[in-house]
Amino acid sequence: MAKLKVLGENPPPPRGNSEEQLRDLRDYLTRLKDELEFLLTHLGADNVDSEMLESLRRIGWIEEEADQTAGDIGTIQEQITGINGEIEDINTALAGKQDTLTFDNAPTSGSGNPVKSGGIFTALAGKQDTLTFDDSPTASSSNPVKSGGVYAALSGKQDTLTFDNSPTSGSNNPVKSGGVYSALATEIMIVDFGTISSLPATKSNAAIKADHVVLAYELGTPGAQTGDWTITTSAGSVSVSGTIVGSTTLKLVLGLPGTSIS
Repeated sequence: MAKLKVLGENPPPPRGNSEEQLRDLRDYLTRLKDELEFLLTHLGADNVDSEMLESLRRIGWIEEEADQTAGDIGTIQEQITGINGEIEDINTALAGKQDTLTFDNAPTSGSGNPVKSGGIFTALAGKQDTLTFDDSPTASSSNPVKSGGVYAALSGKQDTLTFDNSPTSGSNNPVKSGGVYSALATEIMIVDFGTISSLPATKSNAAIKADHVVLAYELGTPGAQTGDWTITTSAGSVSVSGTIVGSTTLKLVLGLPGTSIS
């Protein structure tokens, strides 16, 4: 008959509350229960041999007298019931344990796992320790600007540029290029009367201003002029009066007072 392994020869049962220790204790108790159930099947009057009785007496499970075998069977049954209760308690304790912790190597979106320390370090190493803000936009700065500083800088700017079509007295607006060109073009202008043979003569031109004066004039036949001529400008036209002999071409150079020509 095989000797009892759990009851008589194994080391003491494992103790502790860790998951591994609880599993070891459950395995130990399961083996013990198997041995006890094996004993029950052999504790009839005809099945008990001297080696088994000696083993049972050595561990204190039966009395010296063989006629106590029936009582010993009851004791073994009680021990099996107790072991079943302990195994159930261990299973309940193990149910509250996490089987195996799973760690993410780096912070992962939507993951419920803990993160390895190295992964956290690497993730933080790429972040700026402390954001430094400029109070206002600053040349060559790489820092973000506080909202109030941006607002103050923008509040001094014109929301929409307004352009004047031509140079306008007292205006702070910029002038359109075409307006500047037209203004400069009419600062000094030439009015060509063509060939004239009698006076007075009038020439119309929308660019002529009332404050234009004659800066110079050119006659094709200088001898055709007799005496002084009177030249009058008004908005949109210029008139020449006086005496002329024969015919000649006439060009007037008009401009604002004080304008010089070369």
